[in-house]
Amino acid sequence: MEQILQVIQHDSWFTAEGESEIGAFQLRWRTPLINPEEVPAYSNRLSMNWTYATKDSARLPTEAENQELETFEQQVCELWEHDAHAILTAVLSIAGRREWVFYTPCLKTCESRMVALLGSEERFPLSFTTEIDTAWGYLYEDLLMHIDWQPLQAGWEAELKRQIA
Repeated sequence: MEQILQVIQHDSWFTAEGESEIGAFQLRWRTPLINPEEVPAYSNRLSMNWTYATKDSARLPTEAENQELETFEQQVCELWEHDAHAILTAVLSIAGRREWVFYTPCLKTCESRMVALLGSEERFPLSFTTEIDTAWGYLYEDLLMHIDWQPLQAGWEAELKRQIA
């Protein structure tokens, strides 16, 4: 958990943008990337999706939509990350939806905290997906597989060590 806290407190984000077969995308991920073998308790992937446009729109969010999404992201991160209960690892915007990818040791606690935040109202167009992902395969193999991030990792790790010192 200490490593998770350090990354949360001293993080940087890297962004890649491009085009895919379903339209424009933007992918942000937290650096340095964590080796899941070093944090085996964080084996549950929780993906939270917000649909901001129709599926076939193939667009990124407008400025107003982006502001609302960022505000919501901050609220959720404060809720789940203040005690390193979960860590946001990546954010993907594509085809009318934004997906936040968290890893956590306990889905039940994330759920109860989210219920406390949202209440019983369906105020946001959200859906959730969970799965056991001990190797963080969704992050490394699905989201980051086309991005040459490995040469940058040593620099990201050095910057984190510098900030902690």
